[in-house]
Amino acid sequence: MDEIAHHAGSRNSDGNVPNANWNDDRFNLNYYQLADINSGMQQIRSATERLATNMPIQGTAADIMKMAMIAVHAGLHKVSPSAKLLMQVHDELVLECPKSDADRVSKFVQEEMESVAKLKVPIVVEAHVGDNWEQAH
Repeated sequence: MDEIAHHAGSRNSDGNVPNANWNDDRFNLNYYQLADINSGMQQIRSATERLATNMPIQGTAADIMKMAMIAVHAGLHKVSPSAKLLMQVHDELVLECPKSDADRVSKFVQEEMESVAKLKVPIVVEAHVGDNWEQAH
């Protein structure tokens, strides 16, 4: 929570958040957008404070997913030459591979996704197999 509080900003003696025009995620990717965090209107300021708290969390999750996609794509052909990374849906990756490679591909994807970022808490990944996306759920 300390990191979240840091990202949300701490107010100085005049009640404003210093450097409020920048927000960043765990991987130091900056987002410019918090000019209203010092607004005199409570409703606008509160909404911007919620954004400041939420953005590094969602931004970090998106960055982890991007890194996982890159890692999976880079090594997938070694596990199953005909396997394909088809798409991302929220926090899921959808792949296609021969049934004979499904267990190997699932294990590989799970390991890659769980190890792509080192956090204080573990990243837990579930892998499911089916003939289509509905069956895999």
